[in-house]
This record gives sequence, C-alpha cells and structure tokens, in this order.
Amino acid sequence: MSDDNYQFIARAPRHAAIPEHRLLISFQHAPNDRCSAPETAVAGELVNLSRSGIQCRSPKALNSGDRIVFEFMDPESELQVRQDAVVRWHHCENDQSWLAGCQFSKELSWEVLGEFFLSDVLSSDVIAPPT
Repeated sequence: MSDDNYQFIARAPRHAAIPEHRLLISFQHAPNDRCSAPETAVAGELVNLSRSGIQCRSPKALNSGDRIVFEFMDPESELQVRQDAVVRWHHCENDQSWLAGCQFSKELSWEVLGEFFLSDVLSSDVIAPPT
C-alpha cells in the first residue's frame, strides 16, 4: 500500500471572531477594466479568519471568482489593513444574509494576525476543519 495518494491538503488554522469585537470590516469589488467607477463599500461581519483567508457574512451576494478588496479597521487601536481576496464559495443563509469564504491573494502577516489577537478580535481557539 502506498501513501502517495492520501490527498491531504494542508490549510492554515482558522480562528473564530469574538462576538463582542470592535473590528469594522468593509469590502468592495476590486477595480477592473469593465468597471471604471469605484463601488460603494459594503459592511460585513467577520465569522472567522486565518492568515490565508476569511469567512464573512454580508447583506450582499458575492459570486465565486469575484475579486474583493477587504478593509479591516479597529477604531480603538487605529489598526487599518487592506487585503485583496478572491471569493471561493458562497451561500445564502436563512436570514437572507450571505456567507462567503474568500482566499487572500497574499497571506496576512504574523504582525497583523497578532494585532487581531491583542485587540480581542479573534479567539485563540483553533476551529477544527470539517471531517
């Protein structure tokens, strides 16, 4: 028996958002050749975060493959981060909000992730991947 075909895919640990966090999240579609006018940013809700991506809730539908620019802002610490991402999956929730999983084009730095922990935005508990 060979171990070559186990098809294990490593993924960065995800951390749940602490419900009382102050982090403000907004996003808009990334500018491209088809859209010259800037889009109005939409407020989102952080569900979980890893260095490689984000799961967020939004009042606006996102489509797989959409290029998104996220902006994270913590008013207390004045931390402000912009991050490009691509929507990998999405679905409509029972409350008519949209849940989306997005992969960052560049991993978050350890410093930014650490600031999110220090600002009580993220739980230090790692979310177990689905089995």
